[in-house]
Amino acid sequence: MSLKNRIIGLAAIGAAALAVAAPLASAKQAAVAKTVLPSTSACSTLSYSQVFLPFGDANLYFLTPQGSFEGAIDGWTITGSAKVVADAGYAGGPVADTASLELSAGSTATSPPICANASTPTFRFFAKALAAGAGTAGVGVSYLDASGNKYKGSGSFVATAGWNPTAEMRVRTNKIAVDASGWGSIQISVTAPSNSALRIDDLYLDPRMH
Repeated sequence: MSLKNRIIGLAAIGAAALAVAAPLASAKQAAVAKTVLPSTSACSTLSYSQVFLPFGDANLYFLTPQGSFEGAIDGWTITGSAKVVADAGYAGGPVADTASLELSAGSTATSPPICANASTPTFRFFAKALAAGAGTAGVGVSYLDASGNKYKGSGSFVATAGWNPTAEMRVRTNKIAVDASGWGSIQISVTAPSNSALRIDDLYLDPRMH
């Protein structure tokens, strides 16, 4: 039932600052949101659940900031165009869910900063292609190391015409910069196939320390 995916590997690409994009409301402009550390309080009060248990995954996950696309989603940035639509990826899940984000073909959505450290190696979300025979969708992860170098990795998956969770997507965060509380942050991006719009919903990160 899971979608096919490739493992995401990270490589250093230098310490260039990330640009801040225009608000999602315009659904235009390119850029990856500036990487900043979430507040220590936000990372220490995360709520965990076995959200993917119905799909054979007993791991504990937390919902990423604005990851359900319900309410404010101004922390997301867009390359191309996107819109919020009334189509829930996991309506029966632990979070009340009525909406998802639809990316036009070839467009990219980049998340707000997400609490992460060396013990948060995997994430999953729900995806749905709007065209039969859709091509490969892209996934990216970026973060800064303790020296300020930017690390970035990429992977891919094949979305189906119906809602399904992705397989576990792994990311090496052993070099991530962390604060005194032991937390840092990553940003996750998703790119729609070049031949199909893509809807995404419910982005969850798996903290293996729990």
